[in-house]
Amino acid sequence: KYKGLESIKIPLPPLDDQKRIAHLLGKVEELIARRKQHLQQLDDLLKSVFLEMFSPYSPGYEDWKLVEIKDLAAKHKGAMRTGPFGSNLLHSEFTTKGDVAVLGIDNAVQNRFAWGERRYITHEKFAELQNYRIFPGDVIITIMGTIGRSAVIPDDIPVAINTKHLAAITLNKEIANPLFVSYSIHSSPFILNQFRSKNRGAIMSGLNLGLIKGTKLKRPPIELQNQFAAIHTKIDEIKSRYQQSLTDLESLYGALSQKAFKGELDLSRVPLHAGSTTGDTETINRETREIMQACV
Repeated sequence: KYKGLESIKIPLPPLDDQKRIAHLLGKVEELIARRKQHLQQLDDLLKSVFLEMFSPYSPGYEDWKLVEIKDLAAKHKGAMRTGPFGSNLLHSEFTTKGDVAVLGIDNAVQNRFAWGERRYITHEKFAELQNYRIFPGDVIITIMGTIGRSAVIPDDIPVAINTKHLAAITLNKEIANPLFVSYSIHSSPFILNQFRSKNRGAIMSGLNLGLIKGTKLKRPPIELQNQFAAIHTKIDEIKSRYQQSLTDLESLYGALSQKAFKGELDLSRVPLHAGSTTGDTETINRETREIMQACV
């Protein structure tokens, strides 16, 4: 079964160096795990804040008006829309550079707006599809593939349209804050239960614009929605820094692994035995620097 494995040659450094390499990589693995834990804790914190502010046990909940999502949309035609279907927009018309961005599932799948694969169309094509334009502050919702994810379009969005995989809502911002509505769509137990019920199963099998329009939610005062949005924004800022730290740590782990097994690391400054990290941000940053300095 494993014929040939015994003939594979691998470098075998001295035992003490093996221990140092194991300690070094284990240290970075621990830092990565801590950073992932911090990111999860921030997600849990935001969920806790949302439930505290907007659950049935929240002050004033009984007095809030029960509305449908369509009641929160702006009053102009096309305030709730999906992207162009069929032959109106073909994949063959996408380019990696161009005039008008095309947004899809990858831009909302993380429940926050993020640039994924870049897709563009020409101004000439956009002239045919202007009804599908996306604006700053719009809420987008994935309705195909990975469904029920939601994000808010940032203020610095270039001219863009959405694909058929997304629903988009331009809100009446006098009564609805985009971050509150978006978070409610992807995380409110009340809304998620409606999605599941309308799909006749525990797992959502699909969404459409009609289903989204008719989904009910309690409408808190706009001041309370804005307060949640401010907290959401602050937590997002912290998450962004932590995510960058995680990305840097994962890159460091890859680089150290390559160098370690090529014999390119100076292991003389790596201790044979050491305790684990406490996991706070300052410690993670300091120990990351120490690891990098020890191996340069």
